Amino acid sequence: MTRAALALAVLILAVGPASAGTQLVLTARVTGQGSPTGTVTFYDGAAVLGSATLAGGQAVLTLANPAGKVYDLRASYGGDAANAASASASYLDAAGRADTTTSLGSSAASVAQGTAVTLTATVARNGGGATPGGTVTFLRGTTVLGTASLVNGQASLTIANLPVGTGGISAVYAGDGVHATSAASMSQTVTLAAATVTLTSSAASAVAGAPVVLTARVTSGASSLPGGTVTFYRGTTSLGTATLVNGYAALTVTNLPVGASSITASYAGDASTGAATSAAVAETITAALAATTVTFTSAPTTATAGTAFTLRVSVTGSTPTGTVTFLDGTNVIGTAAVSNGDRAASGRRKRARTRAASSGKSNGFVR
Repeated sequence: MTRAALALAVLILAVGPASAGTQLVLTARVTGQGSPTGTVTFYDGAAVLGSATLAGGQAVLTLANPAGKVYDLRASYGGDAANAASASASYLDAAGRADTTTSLGSSAASVAQGTAVTLTATVARNGGGATPGGTVTFLRGTTVLGTASLVNGQASLTIANLPVGTGGISAVYAGDGVHATSAASMSQTVTLAAATVTLTSSAASAVAGAPVVLTARVTSGASSLPGGTVTFYRGTTSLGTATLVNGYAALTVTNLPVGASSITASYAGDASTGAATSAAVAETITAALAATTVTFTSAPTTATAGTAFTLRVSVTGSTPTGTVTFLDGTNVIGTAAVSNGDRAASGRRKRARTRAASSGKSNGFVR
């Protein structure tokens, strides 16, 4: 005799209450053809927890729910004359784990960007008892900063690259086989890192119009090299602005005025590093010397011993002044001031004087 087709039975498992240390009530609800009858068997993984008879489409099994117990629950209906067997989906119950409380602290409520700060989460079991194990994940907003393992109930993470500003930091305890999850949050402030600007010049003294290279180096404790711009000043007058590349900014100037100047470099700051100004550097600019032309003449060009002759030098330039020194070889024979704008002259009487020489010539000299 062939059995009639059985109706599909649908089994739904409900679990409650969800507190460790109390009874755990498992309820299987079966719907199908008419009011299904028969039994429902409850499982923890592959292990049978017990069976209960359906009454009004419901089977209930009550269990002790010890702290630290985790269940992988499933219910299986054996079917009846009108309804086929069926099984529920798996239900992972964490209610058996002991409740925990997580607290979160920081080594400093406010730090400069790039300065290391240590975040510490402490996880305790409510009511005392075993020390929780497992891991804690630290987040800033929704960004994961890192994960650390609990040691004696504490997990720490040291981080130095938090962005500037005040943001919420949270610690989420993942739980373990005995303890339930928990979380905590706090506020962490990160300020701009302090900058140091060092200014150097390619030449402390230069001639007017000559190029002078001003170089600023910017350093800070930020987790990245300072970026942005540096403006160079002579007193309060801007000489120009240059962009930082690998922490350096350089500006070539040719228009510094004659005299002493006080030069500074001012860094504008960026998203991680604050603004700063260098110490002053002294720069001295001297006037450029005009080119001169010297023309030497003697009148007469030939003279006998004892006669007078004139040596004349013509100096052309930007109204030259000063003196001209006359030499016979390496011997100084006289000095004369430049006069009439560009001339210097020295007149001497020449005496005859003979001295031995390999050429046999006589050499004259001027006293």
